[in-house]
Amino acid sequence: MPFPKEIGIYGVATADIRGKGKPEIIALDKYDRLNIFSEDGKIEWKSPGRFGGTGNYYDTKKKRKEDFRDDSASRVYIPGRVLVKDLNGDGIPQIIVNKNEPTTRLFERGKGYETGEIYCLTWDEGDLVTSWKTRPIKSYIADYQVKDVDNDGNEELVVAVVGSAPAGEGISGLLSDKKVSNIYFFKLF
Repeated sequence: MPFPKEIGIYGVATADIRGKGKPEIIALDKYDRLNIFSEDGKIEWKSPGRFGGTGNYYDTKKKRKEDFRDDSASRVYIPGRVLVKDLNGDGIPQIIVNKNEPTTRLFERGKGYETGEIYCLTWDEGDLVTSWKTRPIKSYIADYQVKDVDNDGNEELVVAVVGSAPAGEGISGLLSDKKVSNIYFFKLF
């Protein structure tokens, strides 16, 4: 697909969310900003706040700093998923995206998250606005999807989270190497 060069293959979707009759590219950038690009690759809108954020990464063969003696690989973090769905059936698609809150942004090679939320955003009068969001989840949101998980004909929000071991089980919190995973289900309407 003819994406602008700064857009990767992760954290991207296409849809006509502004009702212009042409698909636009919705993408998370390396700074965790949500962007809307026109079909010709120009940035039409950029979020003031951060979205996405994951601990998923891959190392490249490129060196981090050519001018220093640091020969470690350059780490590229993979942005979170961007879902586009018409959840309420009105013909206007919404954007569903996670927002993990970082514990710190001081370290280039390590990211940690304590809480997260899922946001549903809708285009309204020149801006993406929050239609709804989940309650804060005291864990790192690893992934999410909208599916009919209980076969009742209604779609639910399914959220996979990874958190630290509960207190009382050795070292707890961010420093813990004991992790617990959970799946949460949220009714949408």
